[in-house]
Amino acid sequence: MSALTDRIAGVAAARGVPDQAVIDALVKAVKTSIAKAYSPDLDVEIGFDAEGSLEAYAFKEILPDNQSLTNPHKQIRLTDARKSLPDLDIGDEYGQPIDVGALEERALEPGRLEKLFERYGNGNGTG
Repeated sequence: MSALTDRIAGVAAARGVPDQAVIDALVKAVKTSIAKAYSPDLDVEIGFDAEGSLEAYAFKEILPDNQSLTNPHKQIRLTDARKSLPDLDIGDEYGQPIDVGALEERALEPGRLEKLFERYGNGNGTG
């Protein structure tokens, strides 16, 4: 378990809700923050890595190098995608990592996760 998953469990226990309710609120808060920082058009997935740290990816369609990007928040050229994942091909989706380390650190600040749950959770355990 990570410091974040420990905090999630603590907040959930204090509120009398399942851990997933706090996780859902945190995911909503992170998606909102990413949308404000980058674009509301991003197709973002938020989760936890094997160590329990927060991770986020913006998924983009891979286009041929000679094709213009009509929406760079949703598309990437093949050459650029292959820089990090050489086996990708045109038409695949590319998961571009988004650094959420600072957001995780903020969630660990005293009282912050509780406030995020109050704002983004619905308090009934369904997120």
